[in-house]
Amino acid sequence: MNYWQFRYRIYRTFLHTWRESLQQISIALVALFPLAIQALPFLALVALGILADPSTEPRQYFITLWGYQLLLHSWVLLQRDGITAATYQPYLNSLPISRRKHRLIELRLMVYAANLLLLAPLAFWGYLAAIHEDQLLRVNADVWLNFLPLTALVVLSGYYSWIAVYRRYPWLSLLLMPLLLLPASSNLSIATILAIWLLALALEQTMGSPVRRVMTSLKQRGIRPAAGRLNRIFYFKADKQGWFTQLLRLVALLLLLIISDSFISQVSREVQSAVANTFCFFIAILLASKLIELQKLHETYHYYLAALPQSKKRRTMSAIVYLWLYSGIAFALIAWFQLFSLHNWALLLLFFSSAQIGILLNRRYFLAVPVIVALLLWLTSAS
Repeated sequence: MNYWQFRYRIYRTFLHTWRESLQQISIALVALFPLAIQALPFLALVALGILADPSTEPRQYFITLWGYQLLLHSWVLLQRDGITAATYQPYLNSLPISRRKHRLIELRLMVYAANLLLLAPLAFWGYLAAIHEDQLLRVNADVWLNFLPLTALVVLSGYYSWIAVYRRYPWLSLLLMPLLLLPASSNLSIATILAIWLLALALEQTMGSPVRRVMTSLKQRGIRPAAGRLNRIFYFKADKQGWFTQLLRLVALLLLLIISDSFISQVSREVQSAVANTFCFFIAILLASKLIELQKLHETYHYYLAALPQSKKRRTMSAIVYLWLYSGIAFALIAWFQLFSLHNWALLLLFFSSAQIGILLNRRYFLAVPVIVALLLWLTSAS
């Protein structure tokens, strides 16, 4: 067995363990997971068609590019420990393998992990470049300008794949900047959007994490952050320790909102409300699934919680209250996208509440309750 085969086996073992860990979520969610995995290549191809078209509207291009990079970065980030063989580092460091070969193997695994999300844009760019080779070599400005959207996709895809493995989370260029730029994206050109994105990338490399910087500054001044009072809350402490899970939930919500924005903007007005209702259902399920996490927390710390002067019913009520407070940030984010009408918001809250009821009744099959509610609403509106 050579070094590549050894690293590949570690990577495959990590993926197998990762899939098994999904069983801890719930049967209903795990049943949807293979379907989502199979849909990833198709999502990549659909997004590629939008991003490669020079006639795509700036807002549509911006939001599709953002969603594509969010998906790609998150997908590689989930596999980072398998790519870098994090748990085997002491042993790997003892092997007579050069650092250059070590990095080349990791690069190969990174490309393998990213798969079509990274290779499809590169292959399509190469195909188009071969067709328009003469015009590109003659430095035809119009042709180069038409290649700009696809070239940006290829460059950003390579960049975000790399930093998913070797760098901290790109909070500025992948979260904050796109959110702030979203309302103005319709009034900007694609070139301007990409210039702002490049500026965010440059700033990101020179700045540390703002949250860590603020917390460190407050501690040095002897000031206890206002959030320190929340540290006494059991659920908040758990969320701080499991920050990566909360980050993935945020990314999943953003992806749903981005896909919703793309779908709603592409369909006729007559069916926009129905499309929005469908996405409200999925968003509600995603947010309500947090209650499953809180229930798992109760089970993990059962003896500690049982020692507290608090009944099981009161603990459940506390979990529900925390869920609504936790989801307040998500609701604010949804409102920022300005996708849903009051009718859609009412359905979102209804599905959110019914999913919680389903989880409290039987979390393994909690989807049954919101699905029944959705079917009843559909039958009522049809009649």
